[in-house]
Amino acid sequence: MRRAAPAATFICGGLSGIKARDRPNDNDVPGHQWDCAMDQILIPMAGGIVVLWGFAHIVPTREVIRSMGPMEPTNRRIVAMEWVAEGMALMFIGALALVAWAMAPAGLMLATVVLTLCAAMLAIMAAWTAIVGFATKVLPIRLCPFVLTAAAALILIGTFG
Repeated sequence: MRRAAPAATFICGGLSGIKARDRPNDNDVPGHQWDCAMDQILIPMAGGIVVLWGFAHIVPTREVIRSMGPMEPTNRRIVAMEWVAEGMALMFIGALALVAWAMAPAGLMLATVVLTLCAAMLAIMAAWTAIVGFATKVLPIRLCPFVLTAAAALILIGTFG
């Protein structure tokens, strides 16, 4: 016969919807309330930041390309395509993190893997942007590694507490 789940299981969605003793690497039952607050705040915050950052990446595409000076039409289209593609990728990663967080009680292990992969991809994109884009004068490109790294950290802290 199954015992009733503690009230915190129903109050909290996301990863904390699973009892603390059932979560991988989390046997600290008294810390469950803290875990609940962390995944309820940090993961959706990170997902929302990344979705908004991706949208903000796409909006000024025309101005960004214009600021690069004269270039061949084909090169201009390729740059525009890649600029928009990065924005769409960011929006997808943020949305994927939000969906994995929301669906976590149905599949904790899958949600944990998906959230970890989202954080890893954000960290890789942050490193690439830092290496390639930090020398530019465009402020959003210079800020991007910090925004993406912060979002990756929020996802990981929310996932693993």
